[in-house]
Amino acid sequence: MSKLTTSDDSRPIAAFIMMIAFILLFGFVAILFLQSGRSARQQIVNANSAQSDVRIAVNYISSRVRLNDAIGRIDVTYIEHSGYGILVRNRVASEHFDSWIYFYNGKLLEVQVLPGEPPELGYGVLIAELYSFEINYDASRNSIILHIEYELGNEIRALSAVIGLRSDRTDGVIVL
Repeated sequence: MSKLTTSDDSRPIAAFIMMIAFILLFGFVAILFLQSGRSARQQIVNANSAQSDVRIAVNYISSRVRLNDAIGRIDVTYIEHSGYGILVRNRVASEHFDSWIYFYNGKLLEVQVLPGEPPELGYGVLIAELYSFEINYDASRNSIILHIEYELGNEIRALSAVIGLRSDRTDGVIVL
């Protein structure tokens, strides 16, 4: 009877092939873990960036409104092709200029222009990137109300903020 035997020469080759297969499998699994970690990290960074943009927008507008909270210095004004924006009438020493804070193409912008001039849409200093932005004046509460939507992952989240005005307004904030 003949027995099945293996050649002594095939054992080292089989062990080498198994070792190479194990190293390739380990490398593939390591690459999958790295890619998964990178994707999770990017989602965290994007979420932090979106939430940071919302906080920046609310704090910036709130500080600009409160700084200029005087009769005739703040207007909530409609801007054609953009929606409502804030017009701040600045007076520094003998200089007069207007600052517009408005939303256009996913960006909250601020631009300074000569008194009475409308903003050139799309130009200005970037305040934050947002999904949508609305601003209204509530005369009964003497407040400016912000409605902001931002993207967080695959969903749209909303935030509303109320900026209470300190000055007594009978005609202070003008909604044009």
